[in-house]
Amino acid sequence: MLHLQPLVDKMIPIYFDDPAFGSNDVDRVSQMFISDKAGKSFNEGDLGVITRKHGSIQCLSELPCIVLLLDFNADTKLSVTFPKKKPKPTNVCGSTLLE
Repeated sequence: MLHLQPLVDKMIPIYFDDPAFGSNDVDRVSQMFISDKAGKSFNEGDLGVITRKHGSIQCLSELPCIVLLLDFNADTKLSVTFPKKKPKPTNVCGSTLLE
């Protein structure tokens, strides 16, 4: 990983409002960690470096967490297309149909 970038750029808390996890709020919280990178040397193996016990994170939660690595320098593997025909209104629950 590049030394000039932080290990994690964003942390989104996830709260489980379920008494089965216990009465202590710390026992009900997990996290989504997001690392957005723009370097050429990043790969899926970099996900293994991001752990709650890392010195820059130091998280106490024991619940499973989500880690996302967003590589802004990667080739696009997703293709999205949209219909070219204009939608035709219908009376079925306000939905539209394409011609």
